[in-house]
Amino acid sequence: MKIKIVITAFLITVILVSCSPPTTSVPIATILPTHFPTATPIATFLPVSPTPQATIPSPITFSGEGNAILTVNKWRGPALIHINHEGTGEFSVWNLTQNEHLLNFVLFAKGKYSGTQVLDFSDRLSWQTYYLEIGATGNWEIEILPFEYGRRVNVPGVFTGTNNDVVFLEGGLPSSIEVSIYESGHFFALSGVGNDGFIPISDGTPPYHGVIKIEQDVKMLIIECIGEWQVNVMNEGS
Repeated sequence: MKIKIVITAFLITVILVSCSPPTTSVPIATILPTHFPTATPIATFLPVSPTPQATIPSPITFSGEGNAILTVNKWRGPALIHINHEGTGEFSVWNLTQNEHLLNFVLFAKGKYSGTQVLDFSDRLSWQTYYLEIGATGNWEIEILPFEYGRRVNVPGVFTGTNNDVVFLEGGLPSSIEVSIYESGHFFALSGVGNDGFIPISDGTPPYHGVIKIEQDVKMLIIECIGEWQVNVMNEGS
């Protein structure tokens, strides 16, 4: 009798086990990264194309007297710098990265000065101006501007200026430029920016007058000069 009870209990156990649902393995938890890497933007060497007014950064202005180190909380991307100096002594400006590495912009002048230069060309984080180091004895004003605020001239056309300047070309396609620099004793350089980036055009010591052939894709002229100058941008029909 006991043997029958044991056998019966054993059979019931086997039946219950065979009828229970099969067990499944539980996946091990995977820790995902809190952020995903993004591609580093490629340096942009061309002037910024027109954008809606709402997306254009506002200018940043500084003013002071004597030596100074400025922290520049600018947008990430190309920028111009316009400088006024009212002193009679020497005046210098350098730009540095957040790690205090020197960048490309530099200005040395003596006495009163007013001019515009390119501060940043690229949108790469490692090439952005974070500090400006100023050496001066007099009053100065500095304005940092997006490219959209730059001076624009139509092609063909004649325009004049004093000291360093940056000019954006609009309208027709340029073919050559006539450059006249009147004051003597100062080095000058003329460069362009086109589809392939920076293009040296001419340099020397004024007084200077000459006609120079340029690439038709030049969209921006960079004039480095202390003193007065005149530029005539011509196209094939002028």
